Amino acid sequence: MTLREHLQRSFVNRAVSCLAIMRCLLLAASLILSTAADATAQGSRAKRSKKSKLVCLHESGSLSFRFARRCPRNSVEATVETLAAAGARGPQGEQGEQGLPGDPGIQGAQGPTGPQGSQGIDGSIAIWGDGSAGDLNAFVNTVLQTVNTQYENITVFSGATLFVPSGTVLRAQGNCNIQGTIQVATAARGATRSSGGVGEFIDATVRVGHPGIAQAGGNAQLSEYASDPGGVVAGFGGEGISIAMGHNVIRPNLFGGGGGGTSAFGDGGSGGGFFALYCQGDVEIGSSATISANGANGAVGTGGGGGGIIVVASPSSVLVDGLLEAIGGNGGTHHSSSAAGGGGGGGIIHVISPAIQRNGAYSVIGGSGGISATTGVVSAALVSGGGGGGSCGGNGGHGGVVFTTGSASGGLPGTSGYTYETMADPTSLIL
Repeated sequence: MTLREHLQRSFVNRAVSCLAIMRCLLLAASLILSTAADATAQGSRAKRSKKSKLVCLHESGSLSFRFARRCPRNSVEATVETLAAAGARGPQGEQGEQGLPGDPGIQGAQGPTGPQGSQGIDGSIAIWGDGSAGDLNAFVNTVLQTVNTQYENITVFSGATLFVPSGTVLRAQGNCNIQGTIQVATAARGATRSSGGVGEFIDATVRVGHPGIAQAGGNAQLSEYASDPGGVVAGFGGEGISIAMGHNVIRPNLFGGGGGGTSAFGDGGSGGGFFALYCQGDVEIGSSATISANGANGAVGTGGGGGGIIVVASPSSVLVDGLLEAIGGNGGTHHSSSAAGGGGGGGIIHVISPAIQRNGAYSVIGGSGGISATTGVVSAALVSGGGGGGSCGGNGGHGGVVFTTGSASGGLPGTSGYTYETMADPTSLIL
């Protein structure tokens, strides 16, 4: 080989080697850029980090990582530094869906027991009172107007009358001695005719009577023409409560019997009121004594009021030598514009004590009906039947009917109410 040929071959080999080295450098740069791009995409490091990697540059121009202690023949060892940089923080992603609720926590420890509450009021005071009003002594006629009716002892002297409103409960821690009269006012109003004169308007407005404790009050009866075929019908009497229901009426109530029905002429009678005597000691109702809760009589052509309610209770004893009455009111008589009214039903009397002695009387009869009218007496062009009686324990009587002849039937009487004697301590019954 000539020198010239030798130089040419050496130059070519060197050129090839330079090209291979440049190719390796390009590959290394590509690797560096790829590694940096991966680091930017990940964005998982907050600061930059530098790593060195050993590679082998082969004569063929290829590049490989060095895994052995040295590169193979016909290759050159080189160091490549990779630069990883954290990219910019990406935008905030949307909030995810609400997760499922976690399991409930464990039950907390039992807290300490609270302090003992104050002692409650003795239940017996709620029945017999606390005696704060002192003694009640009615020497003469007295209208009870006080709010506090909790007495030590109660005495109504012979010849004196104590007037009390409906719903009154007299309570005494000591004894009760009744020798005079206790008069209970009526309460449930009867039906009224609020427009139209006597027999003048067939469409008059009527206010229905209050039923009291009964299921229905006495019915009103409006005017009709007397010449109508079959005559003019009557108002129905009120419907009383059952005997079982009446036995449970021992606690205070504002009303007793129901009001009577009206007619073409006037207002129905008011119902008898409610009264209770709760005495922790002995109760004596003397032979000259009367406790009265009667229904009012009806006006012309109207129904009588139902009898009221009387309750006497003592955990000691009750002696009844006098009279307890809850009578229904009488029905009103007939008129030229109206038939007669029905009587009110009888009321309720209940005595409760472990020891009851009765030598006196209880009266819960119904009121009588108004009398009938003969031919031609009910003569107005517009007339009405009689109003029905109010009720309580007993039913009210129906009013009278007007016939085309101008005559009228009488009102029917009310039926009797109920009396009860319960031999027991009333404390648990009233509470």
